[in-house]
Amino acid sequence: MMGLLNKCKKNNKLLTSIVFLALLSITNNLEGFILSEFGFSYILLGIEFLSLVLTVMFLHFLICMIDEGRCATVKKG
Repeated sequence: MMGLLNKCKKNNKLLTSIVFLALLSITNNLEGFILSEFGFSYILLGIEFLSLVLTVMFLHFLICMIDEGRCATVKKG
């Protein structure tokens, strides 16, 4: 059990990117289903917005992963 936890901690970034890609795949399949069943609707717009948010989060995660921790958020205030 400890070996599995250590492997998960070591490959955390890879597992997180796989989860992001799975979520994007699910939302895109849901978009296709809604579009084929109901046509253009407000539900489709909501799913498109969710897909956009997931994509931006995934790209931000990848950029931070490439920079290896040099990613920071600047707060104005």
